[in-house]
Amino acid sequence: MPPKIVKPSQAGNPAANASNAVDESLLNAIRDIVQSVIHEENNAEGGDKASLPTDFGSRTSNGTSTSDRGRPRSFLARFHYFQEKEQVLRLAREKGRLEFQGRQVMIFPDFSAELNKRRAEYVEVKKLFREKEGVRYGLVYPARLRVSFQGQEKMFDTPQAVKDFIADKM
Repeated sequence: MPPKIVKPSQAGNPAANASNAVDESLLNAIRDIVQSVIHEENNAEGGDKASLPTDFGSRTSNGTSTSDRGRPRSFLARFHYFQEKEQVLRLAREKGRLEFQGRQVMIFPDFSAELNKRRAEYVEVKKLFREKEGVRYGLVYPARLRVSFQGQEKMFDTPQAVKDFIADKM
């Protein structure tokens, strides 16, 4: 189990200690989810449930109240070792649909703020594609848009290139 990290400014603060208890509870839940959804594959590779140390867990704001339990909830987890993070991502991709306690779980890598900003630049052109029939599209890592239209597939590096394509071909 990785060491618990307490910031010096929180050591004597009762509110921070309560927050740490909530964080520890979330961290344990994250460990349970990750270990449960990949447990059989991890054991097949010679690992055990304790071999996936997680240092940090945090809920993310998704714009809904906490009383709305029917909606998916996102959270972040930081793995102690890069190799374990890569193993979890690889096994999640290989396994396909993941379930924990009867609910679907999706595991994605986190992107940097700069990369999120670059990916967000495509929101406007993606809205244009939603109005078109027969067009399939999706973002490809790091920030490229793949478009399938009339049996052809094209990759775009900038939103402006996508707009030009829409003006010419659609």
